[in-house]
Amino acid sequence: MIRLGRLLAVFIMVVLYFMFVENTHRYYLTDSREAARYFLFGGFHSLVFWVGLIIFGSIIPAVILFSKKGREVPWVVFSSALVAFGVLCERYIIVIPGQTHPPSLFPDMKIISSLVEEGITTYSIGFYEVLQALGVLGIIGLIFVFGLKAFKFLPEKAKDDKDSVVNLKSD
Repeated sequence: MIRLGRLLAVFIMVVLYFMFVENTHRYYLTDSREAARYFLFGGFHSLVFWVGLIIFGSIIPAVILFSKKGREVPWVVFSSALVAFGVLCERYIIVIPGQTHPPSLFPDMKIISSLVEEGITTYSIGFYEVLQALGVLGIIGLIFVFGLKAFKFLPEKAKDDKDSVVNLKSD
């Protein structure tokens, strides 16, 4: 559990870095500067971003996990719960501001027809698509089997109900 807590702390730092890069990039482009200001400083969702996601969902868990308290299981569990709360805040931030300030998908263009005017079409899966899906599943299965063999994830010995050791390896 302690090693997983250390790994969680590293992942928190990586996510903070990516959020910094994303928001810096958004603010750097002149076309999206107004949206960046709105996302970061405009309304209740910005409070959820800064307090919920950044402070309670990232910084406090990282400080706990990198400190001496991070070597105790209850603190690792508490930090994990804070990170889960931060993830819920992030989901809120993704959905709500995106609905209130939608991105311009076609800048400098006017949409003259839509799906409503054209109607809804039907689609059925073709034979080649089924073969492709089966091929992908087959490749994943082969990679899994080779991974089991190469990394030796399968146990070689086990204990039965009578505590006698049973050799599982077949030569």
